Amino acid sequence: MNRHKPRLAIVGAGMLGLAHALAAAERGYQVDVYERDSQALGASVRNFGLGLHLGHARGEMLELARASLQRWRQILPELGIWYKEAGSLMVARNRYEAELLECFQQALGSEYGTQLMSQHQITDAGWQGDSALASPHEIGFASAQLIPRLSAWLQQTKDVRIHYQCAVLGIEDQVLHTAQGLMKADHILLCSGHEFRHLMPQLYADSGIRLCSLQMQELGIAPRRIAPTLLTGLSCLHYPAFRQTPQLALLAERYQAHLQEQHPQIPEHGIHLIVQQLDDPSRIIVGDTHHYADDAAIFQSAEADVILRELCSELLQTPVSAIRHWQGVYASAAQPYQVLRPQPHLTAVNMTAGIGMSVGLALAAQVVESL
Repeated sequence: MNRHKPRLAIVGAGMLGLAHALAAAERGYQVDVYERDSQALGASVRNFGLGLHLGHARGEMLELARASLQRWRQILPELGIWYKEAGSLMVARNRYEAELLECFQQALGSEYGTQLMSQHQITDAGWQGDSALASPHEIGFASAQLIPRLSAWLQQTKDVRIHYQCAVLGIEDQVLHTAQGLMKADHILLCSGHEFRHLMPQLYADSGIRLCSLQMQELGIAPRRIAPTLLTGLSCLHYPAFRQTPQLALLAERYQAHLQEQHPQIPEHGIHLIVQQLDDPSRIIVGDTHHYADDAAIFQSAEADVILRELCSELLQTPVSAIRHWQGVYASAAQPYQVLRPQPHLTAVNMTAGIGMSVGLALAAQVVESL
């Protein structure tokens, strides 16, 4: 029966690979996914588990985020795993952050569906801050649970074949040289993150990609429920949504200068605090840092880990204790994603802003539609 279907081969079984597998299967492709490891081990399982709406700039990226969040709302109930639709809360910890959030709300709040919360409301909720920007759209999930379950669901319900421990060693025309032999496809998609540099070194060299290394931690707290994903005004310096007007850009520049003068370790490590609680009220995921280089950093900064814990403890007004920490690595470039077509039957899709969970489902649908 499948012999009449066009065959699509996907390299990489992380978020982007699985998103393309879903989009392709629903459009009538016979889909095979090739993953070198026994499970996805890269950026797709080393993140906060956050479907983000608030941080994307108006236009294409915001529309991709909205479409992806809508798709998540359709898929997540079928996967049978824990998730939460609790939105996000961006807390202003000082006057610089408060001015940024107020300016954003005045200029763009109606478009993003956000609301400002007062210091009194923040205090009543148990956070330390001057004000906060509340967004109702964000979705949280446990990435380490989500990716394996999404993989199983695709195989069970969409007839997608996923070949784990099957490294792709080379690509020639429409043929993949794999650890299990030669595999032919009508079209090949590379969705292996920065690892595609080993298969297509010249394409990688021309892409302008660098690697971003992150420091993440799981911390213990006295049991309490934290429903929304928590951010601070530091995120205004990281997300494009907060540079969309001249006034926002000016305020962000002033805040950056203040940090450089008063708290230089924060910009040095590229810190913007995110606190995500999953299904355990006594644990939280906290991050992150941003270091950019041609290769992933070998050593992680103990100072940055301490700063993250101190910022978190101050925000939550409670002691925190380190449980474990890990490094995340993702491809980074000037644009948030790349779709490269070096050959007629080969497409490389790279998420280059660490937002695969937020926009991957919609981007994949767009890419598959264009094949």
